Amino acid sequence: MAISLTGNWRYEKKVLFVKIRDSGSLKGSVSGASISVSVRLDGLDPTGHPTIVSTGCSCSISSMSVNLSGGASWLYELLIGLFKNKIRSKLEEKICDATTDFINGKARDLLKSFPLQMIVHKDWTFDYSFLAPPSLFYGSLSTKHKGTFRHKDNPIDPPITVRTFIEGSLQYAM
Repeated sequence: MAISLTGNWRYEKKVLFVKIRDSGSLKGSVSGASISVSVRLDGLDPTGHPTIVSTGCSCSISSMSVNLSGGASWLYELLIGLFKNKIRSKLEEKICDATTDFINGKARDLLKSFPLQMIVHKDWTFDYSFLAPPSLFYGSLSTKHKGTFRHKDNPIDPPITVRTFIEGSLQYAM
């Protein structure tokens, strides 16, 4: 994976009664980056939607460059050179933080928005709520659903339990 960016930088700092300011432009790039994320589908929430949580993340950046121009860029590039490994390590940490936040926030919210019922004609609903959390296996996702038709005036489940005879499987490739 490769990422590049261009932009402008500027700062202003007041030290005692003197304002120190500088500005310029920058070009940066990261290449040879990889990220590995572990997630767990760890249950069902009270509404019957599957829940997801990040259980680990690692990120590696093999090459990084920052080129500044304008102002005292020569001094800042010298400092960047001295702290390049710390900057790379912090960037890797921030990438994992953002990925973990996405999984524990947005991905969780997307699963919560998954519809668990649909209206069939005007008086009937089909409830296909999860009976158990989805299971991830190598190359497939297995789910178990309810599958109950109900009249709109009688939202109570029937008193019988139907045994599972078909298990769904969704193939995915990464």
